[in-house]
Parts: sequence; C-alpha cells; structure tokens
Amino acid sequence: MPSDVSLVNVRKSFQAVAGLESMTEMDHFFFEQSLNRAVRRAYDSSPSWTRYLVASEERSLYALNIVNSTVSTVNQNYVILGQDTSGFNVYQGVTTSTVHVFRDNTSNTWKVSSGSTASLAASGTYSVSGGVLRNEEQDQEKKNNAYDVLIWTNNNSGAFSVTERSLIPFSETNKNSIGLFIRIHRNKAFLENSAREFDFYVDAEGANILNVSSNSQETLFVTYKKAYSSTFDETSTDVPAEFFDYIVYSVLSDFYTGDGQTEKAVIAEQSADKMLDRELFKLDNFVNKNTITKKFSTYVNHQSR
Repeated sequence: MPSDVSLVNVRKSFQAVAGLESMTEMDHFFFEQSLNRAVRRAYDSSPSWTRYLVASEERSLYALNIVNSTVSTVNQNYVILGQDTSGFNVYQGVTTSTVHVFRDNTSNTWKVSSGSTASLAASGTYSVSGGVLRNEEQDQEKKNNAYDVLIWTNNNSGAFSVTERSLIPFSETNKNSIGLFIRIHRNKAFLENSAREFDFYVDAEGANILNVSSNSQETLFVTYKKAYSSTFDETSTDVPAEFFDYIVYSVLSDFYTGDGQTEKAVIAEQSADKMLDRELFKLDNFVNKNTITKKFSTYVNHQSR
C-alpha cells in the first residue's frame, strides 16, 4: 500500500535544502500552493500510479436517455435493472429511481411511468407496478426496444425522445470519481484471458462504449485512474510519499524563480525532474510485470461483438 507523509515533514525537508531557518506567513502560503501544483503535476505524469489505479471495478452502464418530457423527473438517464418474463428490458431512472421504462406485455406496448415500483421475482425477472403512466407506445408495428419506438403519447409536440445509450459516467454513487478511463471489460477482468474488452471514446459525460454485444448488458468492469481531488494544507498527513523528493525540489525551483534566482531555479527544476523520473522508472518496472494497464491485441479483442 502506498505510504504517506505529512506536509510538515515535507516543509522541514524543503527548509533544510533551501537553508531557511524560518518561514514567514507568506512563505507558508507560497509553499502550500507550490506543493499542491507539484503533486498535481506528478499525478498527471502517469496513468499507473498505484495509489490512484483501480482495476476492473463493476460500474453501471447507462442504457437509455429521455429528453423533452413535460415531466421533469422523466428527463434523465436510465440503467437496465434486468428483464421481464418475456425477456424485455426493464429500465430504472438514475436520478429518480421511481421512474421506469418497461414493456406492458398485456397491451404489447412500451410505457414510461413515474412513482412506480419495480419488483424482483424469485425467477430473477422484474415487473413494474403502480405509479402514473406518462408515455405509451403508439406504433402500429410494435417495437422490441423502447428506443426504436416512433410515436409516443404525451410526446410534447413531437419533442419527446427516447434514445439508446452505452455510457459509463465519470461519477457513480459511493464509488470513486474517474479521472482517466484505461480499459473496459464485459466481465471481471484479469481472472482469465478471455474477458472481452471494449473500445470506447470519452466525452464530457463519460466513456461511450462501442459495439456492446447485447442491449441487456447491465454493468461493465472498468480499470481507471481515480480523479484528482486533493488539496493539501498544514494539517495534511496524506501527502504521497512517492512524490516527496520531487515536491521538495519542485517547490525549491518555484522559490528561486519567485526570488529572481533563475540559474538556481533551473538547477532545482532539473533535480526535481530527476526525482520524478526515478519514481516513474520504478513504476515502469512494475507496469512491465503486470497486464492491468496494457491492452493486448488478441482474437477476443478484434472479433465481431
């Protein structure tokens, strides 16, 4: 497990290297700001820092999106809860979980309801009951998927829209926020070589998965780098120890720059870079011995999904 050091210890080492017996209040402020910049630069320098790397964590897959409903709670992303007795997907709202999209197998129509309840039967299938019907499929030729429906009741003058998604968001309740998507697998990865891996692209909302093989996929397994969210101050005891020497010389370079001592600043910056390169070299040796952040070209990767 990565070790931590206190900001006070980093500051004492900095004072020793800089030859400062004491620091003014302004010096302390400058030191904290410079330290935080240095840690962020170190964080950005590699996707594989051990403390920030999470391997193959199960994450919800947003499967539907509804916009332009006259009912505000209907406008949101939806995940697949599971299937009903006929094998059709049952969707539940992400923001408001009492909104559901499901197929009524009596009328053979897709429906959107709010204030409803989804129940899991012993057979492993879901059913939706109660609530208020907001929208219902009106297509003559009934569709197998909600996102294929062309005509809905209460369609807000045609603006109401249900679209398919294959999105893993950056944030999920009770889980780390994602700073960098590295690899995405269909099943728990690194347990066996045949875990299917997906290509994806990232936009402002998260990772958009390409060629998901089944529209019944409920979750995927993501290897990612945690989002950076640290702000260190005088009371902090969790400064990354692996960045210790880099921080000291990086802050020293900033101090010399602020004092107009350009040549000393350049030398300190070069020392800082060497300290960071040393840690990156250790990290490269670690990465070369495992497959977590490596994507191999295999038949499984390239076969049709």
